[in-house]
Amino acid sequence: MVAAVKRGLLSCSAMAADLKGFLSNCFVHGESGGVRSDGHWVPEAIDLRLGGRDLSIVQKPEALITGPSKYNGHFVGTTTVYVRDVRTEERDEVRELLERLSYLLSFAGCSQVACYGWEHPEDPPIRGEYWATVARARFSRPTLTIRRGEVVRGYLEGVWPEYVLVEEERDLRRSIDLFVIAETHSLPMELKLATMFILLENLKSTHARVQGYAFNGGRWEKPDGARPGFRDLLEEMLAEVGMRSPHLDAVVKLRNEIIHSGVSEMPFEEQDEIYGQCQDIAREYLLRSWDYHGDFQLYHGRGMSAKRI
Repeated sequence: MVAAVKRGLLSCSAMAADLKGFLSNCFVHGESGGVRSDGHWVPEAIDLRLGGRDLSIVQKPEALITGPSKYNGHFVGTTTVYVRDVRTEERDEVRELLERLSYLLSFAGCSQVACYGWEHPEDPPIRGEYWATVARARFSRPTLTIRRGEVVRGYLEGVWPEYVLVEEERDLRRSIDLFVIAETHSLPMELKLATMFILLENLKSTHARVQGYAFNGGRWEKPDGARPGFRDLLEEMLAEVGMRSPHLDAVVKLRNEIIHSGVSEMPFEEQDEIYGQCQDIAREYLLRSWDYHGDFQLYHGRGMSAKRI
């Protein structure tokens, strides 16, 4: 299959043909095929099945050979996704699949992966669309070990059914955007923290909405009339997915300080520690909420420490 992809062959028939989607800023490694880099082969392709469809994620050689950190802050086309046997009337469905895939890869790599175009043969000539896209590459502390293709495949196939089920209800695209923006943009620490606090607010609010709480007078209200605050809802949200609540005192104190005044007198090192804690809370919560099972990389320890769910 990989050899056919490398030769640019499309499995055309009278009824269906492969649709190619183009992604940016994705630095995963594959499981098969490969390009030579520093005297050894780097696998370039991942074959997997998502939403009842077979597809291949194939990396461009420059995404594998060039150090990805050199692309930080830029937009770079890195990836072609081959979706097998797509009929013309299925294009919208497949484009939606590519959008979901880009969000899940964004979260995995902490890089703004974006689908910026597609091509699909019809008659011929090839029909397709390309869009002006603003997205920034980043390779620093990914959520998963994206340089191992089997980890990427296991993650995507494992979380896909639950992610699709809850994506709209949990406002997951907005959540992933906030999560990635905090890492891909050159922001002062207060703005990085504010972005993470907004993410936590968004997550606890979607949790409250799903639970059937009413939003009255600027507060969430339970059916029994109780009006839990930020910390209470955050702890309840984490408990729902089986997470033990970390010590949130410092998080809540700094959140209140920055949200209400915009700045903090706390030393940078302490702010950075709390930012890392917020990152790890968001990583684990989102993975658990998508029914992920496996290791993920903690932001603390410069991304060198892992935790198993």
